[in-house]
Amino acid sequence: MVIHISTNLKTLGEHSSDVQVRAGDTIYVPKRPSVVLVDALLTTHWRSYKPGKSAGWYLSQAGGPMGTANKRGVFVIRADGSVAGGASGLFGGGAESAAMQPGDMVVVPEKVFTVSRAWQIRPPCGQIVSAIALSAAYAKTF
Repeated sequence: MVIHISTNLKTLGEHSSDVQVRAGDTIYVPKRPSVVLVDALLTTHWRSYKPGKSAGWYLSQAGGPMGTANKRGVFVIRADGSVAGGASGLFGGGAESAAMQPGDMVVVPEKVFTVSRAWQIRPPCGQIVSAIALSAAYAKTF
């Protein structure tokens, strides 16, 4: 579970979003990372964090997305567990324009190949036509 702790310790425990800690619970505070991870299908790259660089910059430093990559599906997993992403459009540049922070990860998913509805219908239609043709050829023998 990822939790956000307020820097104002005087208000700690006063909010409904505060997490209760019980006996036996463990709190782990990781060291602040100094790298950004790029997971681009077949390869994974660690790059030193450079302030002000975008996810697209880190992706290009890792060699860019491969041919089977879903370039529109790129997203960023933040070090705190949140996810940034979305297709680029008129009012946003998508995940590739997201400013990166230390510990963030750029993820490039694989392209899913789908068949259009027309091609999904054709094989059964072909089977029906061939069955009718075979039936007609068989009927002619009598």
